[in-house]
Amino acid sequence: MRVLLTGAFGNLGSATLDALLTAGHQVRCFDQPSRTARRAARSLGSAIEVVWSDIGDRAALVRATADRDAVIHDAALIPPASERDPGLTFRVNVEGTRNVIEACELASARPRLVFASSISVFGPTPDRPPPRRSDDPLNPSDHYSRSKVACEERIRASELDWVILRFGAALPVVPRGFGDFDAEALFRIDPDARVELVHARDVALAQVRAIEVPEAVGRILLIGGGARCQVRMRDLGAVHLEALGIDRLPDGAFGREPYYTDWIDTSESQSLLEFQRHDFTDVRREIEHALRFARPLLRPFGPLIRRRLLRKSVFWRAASGAR
Repeated sequence: MRVLLTGAFGNLGSATLDALLTAGHQVRCFDQPSRTARRAARSLGSAIEVVWSDIGDRAALVRATADRDAVIHDAALIPPASERDPGLTFRVNVEGTRNVIEACELASARPRLVFASSISVFGPTPDRPPPRRSDDPLNPSDHYSRSKVACEERIRASELDWVILRFGAALPVVPRGFGDFDAEALFRIDPDARVELVHARDVALAQVRAIEVPEAVGRILLIGGGARCQVRMRDLGAVHLEALGIDRLPDGAFGREPYYTDWIDTSESQSLLEFQRHDFTDVRREIEHALRFARPLLRPFGPLIRRRLLRKSVFWRAASGAR
């Protein structure tokens, strides 16, 4: 199948690109020409075709979409960057998706559109018993989730064959950097908040299956790791620390602010797409393996690192009298 993948060299896009190539699809990548993206593209050589452009370039999207059988639209601005500039978030996420839709509608043989959405569209739901289901009411609570709702509405109103996938927490094995790490915001979240993880490779497989399975068309499907990936926020927050030999942070360092994660019902999506391959134990094991060389170097500094992190918590400072 001839596929266009937007955001092809991001965290999610990279995993999806690998899955598409493994499945034997012909892939055209659409992304901005960053140094990291160019390096990734060079490593794949002639296995892919690349269009270097911006999601706001409607003409480039029309050309890139013209001969495709399917489009997987992963390009988006995500938190915390999405919350710093709502105007940019609207242009990238909402107007960019509108450009993708229009490009697909102009194609002579309209491609199937698979859209990467998020369970954040449900908003915080600590007062409602889990799991969340695809027909639950939407209550977007920030710029990112509002942009996803707007995109979903545009897609559902289009003339395309579409599949909307709402993802749970797709945790990267190794964070690409800490430039977007907002410690104070993370410390506000209730450590008991429900979170359903989903491995990036399972997300990728779900997207590939969504372009292949006829029965997926016209459905909104929730993509999570299943019962063995249903954890609490404290467990999620401890994964990378413990992989480095650093004790997890105490609950007293965190607030009680609800967050827009929850456990979800993946029975329909798993039945259709058969994508669940990994659980929380697999995620922990992969993170520990990826950080195996850093662990002996950082473990001796664990207490210091832990104290420095705790100083970023207004709750911990208030309780301890520290400044």
